[in-house]
Parts: sequence; C-alpha cells; structure tokens
Amino acid sequence: MPELAIPLATMEDLIIRTRAVQGKTVEVDPDSGSNATDDNMLDALEADPDDLTETELSTEIDKLEPDQRTELVALLWTGRGDAEAEEWGATLDMAGQRNGGLSTAAYLLQEPLLAEYWIEGLRSLGFDLRMGSRA
Repeated sequence: MPELAIPLATMEDLIIRTRAVQGKTVEVDPDSGSNATDDNMLDALEADPDDLTETELSTEIDKLEPDQRTELVALLWTGRGDAEAEEWGATLDMAGQRNGGLSTAAYLLQEPLLAEYWIEGLRSLGFDLRMGSRA
C-alpha cells in the first residue's frame, strides 16, 4: 500500500466539500425571499453567485503541495478506472506531467463524480475513509 503525501483527514474534508459544491444546481427559484416551507426548500441546493464554497474549494486544492495535487489527479484516474492500483507509481508520474492549461482544481472540479472517484481510488489502494485509517 503506498504512502500518501495528502493526509486522509484532508481527503475526507475535500470529499465532503466537493460533494457539497457539486450537489448544487443552477438557481431556479428567483424569489429567494419567499418562505422556505412554502417553496419546498428549493433554495437549499441551488448555486448562488455569492456562495464562495466552490471558490474556496478551488483555492484550497490549488494551495496544496505539488505532490498532493498530483495525488488528487492520480486518485481521480485510478477511481475512474483509467489506471490500476498496481500502476500507482506510473499513474503518479503521468499525473505530475499533466498540463492541459487548467489549474489542478479547475481540472478536477469539471468531473461530476469527482468525490466518488476519489473514494474508489483510495479504496483500490487499500485505504478506508470511513474510519480515517488504512484497511
């Protein structure tokens, strides 16, 4: 099982925050001053231009150390099935060479199932996030 540069507690936090950001939809209830009970809580999962959650998440990802950002990309690829756990070293090398013109956060956050792929990637490497420890 490989040693990760990114702590599992940090991964857990990123997964939770990514789910929160990606679970939001475009605003469909322009009358945000209405009673939440009466409008069936439509605003609860709507993206608001003033909501800094995605911006904060992007900033947090891009402020990670380079090897940690590389691991996030490699975990995405592994969890998505683009690479096997046995190829972790080579996957890290390829992820470190990724240069698509986007920041790491922009690249990662365009993937709708990012959090689930991170979880799957970690599990395939032998990590168990539910307990914050190795399997």
